[in-house]
Amino acid sequence: MRGKIRKGIAFVLSAVLGVATIITTVPQLSVPVFAAGTGKNLQLGYAAIGEGFNTSSAAKVYFGSPENKDPLAWRVIGYNGNGTASTSGNATLLSSDLIGSNIKFADTSDNQYNNGTSPSNLYTAIAGNNDSILAIRFTDKEKADSVMLKRLLRGREDQSEAYGSGNSDYIRGSDLADQKLWPLSTAEATTVASEIRCINDSWWLRSPGSNGNYAARVDNYGDVDFTGGYVNSNGGVRPAFNLNLSSIIFTSDAADIKSSGAAGTLNAPGDHSTTEWKLTVKDDGLTVAKNGSVTRTGTTIKVPYTVTVAAATSSYDRVSVFISDKEWNAEGAVLKYYGELDTSAADGTGSFTLPGDYDPSWKVY
Repeated sequence: MRGKIRKGIAFVLSAVLGVATIITTVPQLSVPVFAAGTGKNLQLGYAAIGEGFNTSSAAKVYFGSPENKDPLAWRVIGYNGNGTASTSGNATLLSSDLIGSNIKFADTSDNQYNNGTSPSNLYTAIAGNNDSILAIRFTDKEKADSVMLKRLLRGREDQSEAYGSGNSDYIRGSDLADQKLWPLSTAEATTVASEIRCINDSWWLRSPGSNGNYAARVDNYGDVDFTGGYVNSNGGVRPAFNLNLSSIIFTSDAADIKSSGAAGTLNAPGDHSTTEWKLTVKDDGLTVAKNGSVTRTGTTIKVPYTVTVAAATSSYDRVSVFISDKEWNAEGAVLKYYGELDTSAADGTGSFTLPGDYDPSWKVY
């Protein structure tokens, strides 16, 4: 699967093609609404990952895929302000399975236990150092502030106050700001569908247990264990993060690469019947500009362009072309064709061929 399930980093050439054409860049967007449920393997925007969120049929999204690691699967448990730990404009993704196992919540010394989230083995394993899940399982592009959103984990110094009578959204200790990858609290875990919580193994939560020796967890049966387990016993690691929905340009079939075959040829999206997706998101380190006039000769479109790679972590391997029946960020817009710009010409231009059923009211990007 390596090399096939990859998050594309896209920039968009946009033009409305008629007898005359122009090219502009797509501006930064708020949170548009896209068409979903079309049963196609390539869809505009993010709506496909919101279908059935936080249920047994919740989407599985592949994210976190550096070259030296297999991609990770994440279940959508919150969506656009609904479900678990989500606010308007973001989705909450929980690792589909354990990323780490046999992790002690915290080490012990002289029988002194610590069920605070930081410092702890749990926090360190998730996001605490250069060997953490966040550091080694996500690329810099995937960790960008525009894609993976920061959040505050609220803290309470007092054990009984943080425990919250068994249903708490607090960690024991000080607040932890700017967290991109984090363990669920007991309050959050109780809102996750039991079918998603249950993975036939136990995993730690960030909330304290019933006393200073215990940390809360989800048990082997998927039940939230408010009393918790000894902090120096082994448990699993199953982090979550908030994904910025407006960063998503495409949602596509996780089992294959978006491809049109020959460069310059556009194909209609194929059928899709699973809930497994990968994402193409914006890369703020890439920009594209018109470098002359877009021209049309019959059904052949010639596009002069210049790509600027502003960030050291940014790169690209193709220029994509897509056609939608409305503006790409309009409600109900449907993707009609997708493909790769033919950039083989040595004159700084690319080209593609319009499909035979092209409607002049459609939009080409």
